[in-house]
Amino acid sequence: MENESYGLKNYFVIFSILIMSKIAFVHYTLFEEVHFLFLLTSDFLAVSLLFIMIELIGRRLTYSLYFLLNTVISFLLFAIVIYYKYYGMIPTYHSLSVANQAADVTEVVAMLFEFKFLWLFVDLVFLAVFWKFLNGGQTELSTKNWAIAFLIVVIGNVAMFFIRFEDDVLNENKLAQTMGIIPFQFSYLVDEQGITNNDEITNEYIRELKELEKVTAPEFYGIAKDKNLIIVQLESFQNFVIDLEVEGQKITPVLNNLIKESIYFPYFHQQIGRGNTADAEFVVNTSIHPVGQFAMPDKYSDRDIPSLPKLLSKNGYKSATFHSNSSEFWNRNEMYPALGFDQYYDKPFFGENEVITYGASDEILYKKTVPVLADMKSNGNNFYAHIISLSSHAPFELPAEKRMLKFSNQYTNNIVGGYLQAAHYADYALGTLIEELKNEEIWEDTILVIYGDHMGLTQSSLSENEKSLMNELLGFKYTASESFNVPLIMSIPGMEEKVVPNLGGMVDVMPTVANLMGINLDDHIHFGQDLLNNENNIVGLRFYMSTGSFYYDNKVFIVGESYEDGKLYDITSFNEVEKNDKTYAAFKRNLEILQLSDQYVENLPMSK
Repeated sequence: MENESYGLKNYFVIFSILIMSKIAFVHYTLFEEVHFLFLLTSDFLAVSLLFIMIELIGRRLTYSLYFLLNTVISFLLFAIVIYYKYYGMIPTYHSLSVANQAADVTEVVAMLFEFKFLWLFVDLVFLAVFWKFLNGGQTELSTKNWAIAFLIVVIGNVAMFFIRFEDDVLNENKLAQTMGIIPFQFSYLVDEQGITNNDEITNEYIRELKELEKVTAPEFYGIAKDKNLIIVQLESFQNFVIDLEVEGQKITPVLNNLIKESIYFPYFHQQIGRGNTADAEFVVNTSIHPVGQFAMPDKYSDRDIPSLPKLLSKNGYKSATFHSNSSEFWNRNEMYPALGFDQYYDKPFFGENEVITYGASDEILYKKTVPVLADMKSNGNNFYAHIISLSSHAPFELPAEKRMLKFSNQYTNNIVGGYLQAAHYADYALGTLIEELKNEEIWEDTILVIYGDHMGLTQSSLSENEKSLMNELLGFKYTASESFNVPLIMSIPGMEEKVVPNLGGMVDVMPTVANLMGINLDDHIHFGQDLLNNENNIVGLRFYMSTGSFYYDNKVFIVGESYEDGKLYDITSFNEVEKNDKTYAAFKRNLEILQLSDQYVENLPMSK
């Protein structure tokens, strides 16, 4: 019996082998390599700490606790792999804290699932079936010895954490690879920044960091004064589909025509964080950068947030936001009041007829929204409406009657073709909104702003065949930088076509709209800028690219492990160009802007 207790039934050894094999599998899946020495000195130390805790407290429940921990880690690793395939980034525990929303994204999980991922779960079936056979002898170590082992492992974890954690490594994926996937999660517990008093953050200092001169007589100031404002956020909508023809069919005929009587910003970019679509809503309405670790609605919906709805409220506007999904998704039911919207309309209002992905179709969204706007107008109020479309959300699987493009086999049964169909439908539905606004005589008194919230086709979600298809479709290599380019269009009654080639990002929407509507922002902190009156810009990125990456001077800098191994590319040709002192100075200024934005939102007072 003594030998038996050190054999097959030694839970510590059995479960260590099982879990470490899974972690090695995930390392290879994510990084295409496995450094076993790193695993032994990082993830294994973290796992051992959890196992020794079980040995100290488990007693008769030891096997059950091992099995439970194995199950939890298996699902955690599966979530990390799926998350990485969709976003191209290693999630933190903050990101995974919204796992309760998994029921709403099952179709996306199905789209990204690969049969090999079952390796993470096959042992659970065996362990459950043969638990009686395994639930027996155990290594006989005294509590004292386990406690000594626990202390040694704690010291080892702390030592390896500080050895591996390097502040100058900005690439979160590289940090996770070096530190270990599980220790990487703990790194965010101690990654707190010092806080600057908000009185020290001024628009003048932000302009200085961005190397902007204050414009005393801005062009287009107030040309849309006292107009209604409608902002439409197009789901997963990228700029490359504008003016694109595929097999003789225009993907966005409505937007193509609208641009001919609008201001169009072809070099506009997403700047979302871990909250994705909800972060886009937050950033556009606040001109505040998303933080690196949290979804903005989850972290800051309890704050008194300066915002576009509150600015317009001072000018007599009523505001409402419209989204056919549940407002509880991404904590919007708390975010919308925090942003100052007077009302929000969500799933109960739009119903569950003609559901596409996670809510009523865009046609239903617009059809039911316009009468609300007509009522607001009839009551004598100017209004601001923020409309969040949804039908072009991944996995881009429209009902047959909504797939209006006739494609050859090349664009069927793959993500690229599905995306083009979804973008075309979103464009078609937007046309119905415009027609309804004209029918209700709202159009002539309204500025309409349209932008894409974020990319739809991530590189990590595309197969090699789909990547080749995108390269062929665009005529050049499809890159992450290209995927971040989303459209921004501002349509004003009587406006002639104007293409603005200035670099822009989501933080710039509010200042640009404020200029058009004649709203002075001198006393309102904003981290973006008016794109119509400033040619220079620093467009800082987070989340989809490592923190520290940015667009500047018609180039994009992509951080490696740090600045030194980062690369600079021309955004039109995507040819690599040489870094210089100007690049490094912009890199440092971008980091300071992001840090100031983080500190500003962190210091906002709690809402009353």
